[in-house]
Amino acid sequence: QHSWPEQATRAPPGFSGSAQMQRSVFRRDASVRVNGWRASIVVLAISAVMLLCGKSIVGEMLHHTRNIGWRTSSNYESLVNDRHAQQLFPARMRGAIVMAVEALPQTFSVLSEEVAEFSRNVSRTIAVDSRARPFEPVVLGYYVDHEGSHSLDQLMRTELLSRDHLMTLIIIQPTKMRGDWNGVNSLLQEF
Repeated sequence: QHSWPEQATRAPPGFSGSAQMQRSVFRRDASVRVNGWRASIVVLAISAVMLLCGKSIVGEMLHHTRNIGWRTSSNYESLVNDRHAQQLFPARMRGAIVMAVEALPQTFSVLSEEVAEFSRNVSRTIAVDSRARPFEPVVLGYYVDHEGSHSLDQLMRTELLSRDHLMTLIIIQPTKMRGDWNGVNSLLQEF
């Protein structure tokens, strides 16, 4: 049998064993107030629980959410218009591409031949490019020729030009849900 020296098995001064050492880790320093020490222990405990169980806590919280019971009136104008559009155009595309053409700081207006040519170029390119053709897009703009009556043309012109004449819009509305979105995106990047 082998015996260890007395000092090796003796606990350091102030400790009576492992339980005593464990308690000393949580022992409060005399300079720390009791309430502050307790609050920090609670914060540490809550942080540890959130760290270990955060994913399941958030999932559980989201699982038990309830709606607030809000019901929009069925006579609300936008809902009525949406129903009409669904009845008249059930297979229509939802969404459009809007290009804003803004006047440069040194110019006074977008009502210029350069903007007109750019708008017509966008319209022509969209109409003939093989990447956009499957979507059968309709292009609307201040300088883009519209099929229809004169009153529609005037309405389009007033709605697509800002009051200060510093910005105009070109709207590209697909009418079919066919084609390659990446191809159209690459086409639009060329502008």
